[in-house]
Amino acid sequence: MRWLIAGAMVAVGSSFVVPSAVATITPPPTLTLLIVSGQSNAVGYQSFVIDPKTHKNVFAEPGSSAADRRVLFTFQESGVQGGALPPVPLDTPQKLSLTSSSIFGPEIGLSRYLYSTGHKNLLVVKVAFSGSSLAVDWAPGSTNLALLVTRVHQAVAWAKSNGWNPVIGGFYWMQGERDATDASYAASYRKHLLQFINQIRHELPLKSTRPFVIGQIDLADFIHFEVVHHLCSTKGCAGEQLWNSEVMKAQASVTSKYVLLAKTAKLPRYQDYLHLTDAAELALGKAFGVLSHSKI
Repeated sequence: MRWLIAGAMVAVGSSFVVPSAVATITPPPTLTLLIVSGQSNAVGYQSFVIDPKTHKNVFAEPGSSAADRRVLFTFQESGVQGGALPPVPLDTPQKLSLTSSSIFGPEIGLSRYLYSTGHKNLLVVKVAFSGSSLAVDWAPGSTNLALLVTRVHQAVAWAKSNGWNPVIGGFYWMQGERDATDASYAASYRKHLLQFINQIRHELPLKSTRPFVIGQIDLADFIHFEVVHHLCSTKGCAGEQLWNSEVMKAQASVTSKYVLLAKTAKLPRYQDYLHLTDAAELALGKAFGVLSHSKI
């Protein structure tokens, strides 16, 4: 948008004088920040840039996107090297310790979809920690929450200092598996999730009319894996089934016009039936984008 003062006429006595110059004020361009957070499936713990079965590179043609090179990216993740400001291109490797390949989370599918719908100036801020619980690790006053808020504020400050008008467009949350393995955590997940959403809206801040998108967990296949391999912590994994159901219901129950739900039950996972594959992460990211693009 441009604000123009052009062709203004100023009265002088009974005559008019037309200014000889045109004054133009151009505000800084908007940079939309997308915040991605959660635990291992937000990290992309087993979502490899080079698929271990097909050996296809997610950033190679065909299938790549201009968004991979043009969307900006800063990240802070457990076990992942680098990611500090200034931001880097979205396709910058996220190197996970002790693995032979780089990884990625839902930010790729999300950015590609939004870019394709006309959201061109994007900065993804990703802060995620494997195995983290909402009950403890993301609670008010926690280290994880403080790191998330700090990294977002740093990204906002960087954007302003580099000629942008930063706006937080949406928040994307893929978490809950850890809480679904504990009776007390699962029972209180709804309360903690509402508290977390309110905290995020206040501290980032994320406006009430901007989307908060939740990736709904489902550990049904993982629990079946536990039953088959005699890994249950309760008889027949009855407890695990209950806790999984409680967390899933809690995530669905908080939805509203601006709190949205992306289901993951049918997305493919690797051998432990816990971590999303690269194809699943791309699908989840796209689902995030489909749900939120009109509200950013």
